[in-house]
Amino acid sequence: MPPTVLKSTIDSRIREMAMQALMQGRLQASDLDAWSKTTREELEPEARRSIRAWYLIQKIGKKEKIFATESDVAARITEIARQEGRTPTQIREALLEKDAMDDVRASVLERKVRKFLRDKAEIADGKAAANGGE
Repeated sequence: MPPTVLKSTIDSRIREMAMQALMQGRLQASDLDAWSKTTREELEPEARRSIRAWYLIQKIGKKEKIFATESDVAARITEIARQEGRTPTQIREALLEKDAMDDVRASVLERKVRKFLRDKAEIADGKAAANGGE
């Protein structure tokens, strides 16, 4: 795993968490450096798992020709809008403002790959698995 990918993933998550904590008054600006260091250490294992999972999802998607189409993204935006009681246009504008459209595409791809895997999964009972699938 490229160290730059890991670092940028953790940095992004720390920024999100810090902004929320500061806005909610759970964190003071003077404590930010110490909090960031501790949080970075806590987030690293989770970030590693998340990145590995994402690489695997991308690889499966590519191999199986599973893509997040514009139609899929539009449907997801409509779903989010319905959940939040807003219009799809409002959601799309908010996502564009936050530069988060790639996150929506990634989410759609992940959902589609996970559905593909569930549909293709074969459940073996414990006895058959223990006997080498006989």
